Amino acid sequence: MTTTSLAAGLFGGQSERERQADRFIHCIGISAGLVGANTLVAVLVYRADPIRLSAGIVYAASLLTMLGCSAAYHLARTPRRKEFLRRVDHAAIFLLIAGTCTPFIASGSPWNLGCLSFIWLVALTGMWFKIAFPRRLERVSILAYILLGWTGLLALALFSTSLSSETVILLSIGGVLYTAGILFHLWETLPFHIAIWHGQVVLAAGCHFWAVWQGVAMATWP
Repeated sequence: MTTTSLAAGLFGGQSERERQADRFIHCIGISAGLVGANTLVAVLVYRADPIRLSAGIVYAASLLTMLGCSAAYHLARTPRRKEFLRRVDHAAIFLLIAGTCTPFIASGSPWNLGCLSFIWLVALTGMWFKIAFPRRLERVSILAYILLGWTGLLALALFSTSLSSETVILLSIGGVLYTAGILFHLWETLPFHIAIWHGQVVLAAGCHFWAVWQGVAMATWP
């Protein structure tokens, strides 16, 4: 791949207005993520449950990593740096999927831990593949994101019997937003399709954050 074709593929022919819209959405996402993650961890420290605190830190770290990597990749200006950050950004999606599942099934029966171990194994494998073999099996990777995300949601429904209906609804709405957003991500002829996709990512991440807040941070301790 030549430098010219690589740059064209990385920058996707976005106009300056489209890039500005994308920057604005990333600023909102990172700002909200920093406030939310710090508040979540502070509450979990106060509640003094080591398992939920550890799981909450994993989730908060995965959320901020995803938001930060996405911003770094999409706002980078040089092709070489952007190509590297593209690998990290795509790998961070797997990280967030596993990190979001962690607070809900980190404790409990061996079935919970077995399911969580499987999710993390698949996620880590996906991360390694996206970093080691960029631009390979792109559509398969998208399918893997969807399948792993909905597998995690199904696992939560099966193994986390203490979840409220509100928490399950929030998780489901977030999953639908992520899945539907992929259509905009792939709709390259649509103006502002990247900004729209990232807007849905921020909304979906917000739904999942609120699910963690309701279902883990503010849940009644046994």
